[in-house]
Amino acid sequence: MTVGPDAVLPTRGALEAAIDPHTGLYPAGSATFETYAERTTVVSAAAQAIVGAHHSGLAAILEHSASLGDSSLTRADRTRDVAAQLQFGTPSEVLAAADHLWSMHSRIRADVDGCAIHASDPNLLAVTVVAGRRAAAAWMSLLHAGRHERDLAGVAAATDRRFEALWSESVPLQLAVGVPPGYLGTEAGDVLEWFAAEVAEHRTAEPSERTIECAILGLPQSFVHQRFSGWQRRPAALPAAALTDVVRLVSFFTFPPSMRSLADEIAPEPQRRSAMHIVDAIRMVEHALPPAHRRNDAANAALARLDAAGRTSGATRGAPQ
Repeated sequence: MTVGPDAVLPTRGALEAAIDPHTGLYPAGSATFETYAERTTVVSAAAQAIVGAHHSGLAAILEHSASLGDSSLTRADRTRDVAAQLQFGTPSEVLAAADHLWSMHSRIRADVDGCAIHASDPNLLAVTVVAGRRAAAAWMSLLHAGRHERDLAGVAAATDRRFEALWSESVPLQLAVGVPPGYLGTEAGDVLEWFAAEVAEHRTAEPSERTIECAILGLPQSFVHQRFSGWQRRPAALPAAALTDVVRLVSFFTFPPSMRSLADEIAPEPQRRSAMHIVDAIRMVEHALPPAHRRNDAANAALARLDAAGRTSGATRGAPQ
């Protein structure tokens, strides 16, 4: 891992060049916009956190944040808000969110085996971006699986396809998060190989209670229901334990195939079978809703803004294919 406070960040000029002056970081209709527009991507965000917690550097940074009194609830809400600004904000909102991230990352550091690491470390930022895209691809593959795609092989293949589409659009997000230009490759397969090797080399034997994994999976039911009730029509219909199983299932498919043993530890086969039934129920509810009800508030606001400016076709958008 890169060590020291001088890890090279993208320039503001490079980020500005990647932002469309009319639409922001991603236009409506892009794979990124349509994927992250769905209310239920909160599930993939939790899965991303689980996967990231198995990297010792990320775990140390998160533990350091917790030691400063930064609660898991605060981190979860802040991350959600910044992500929404990056995905759906106006150009000025995107730049403000990126400035916030760059400033925050430059101030946070921790210690791993006597070696100082910084939150602006390109490897840590890159792991976060890859895990986020992969988790979103896994969740969308589960949520929109066709009748003949609802087994392990079918979901895994669909996850690979969706990740490839999302990764082809990832450069603007990489710059906004702080990953240096050209730091990661453009081929999805090569990136997954790098990701697997990076996590394996710096794997945390067992994430501590202060890591984001425990913060997500150990949340009280009231928090889980509050955050997930935005897309559950009957919040009490799915208890926290069931949602936790779904998050673990998404984490299983987020890991590359070469990390199957670790994925099996997180979501053993019996638990995966149970979670697949829960996903089936969620899928039935979500697919019965109008597209606008399946999208989150930030995405709907962005579409309204773009429609008013004549920057979209105005066509009804459904689930990402």
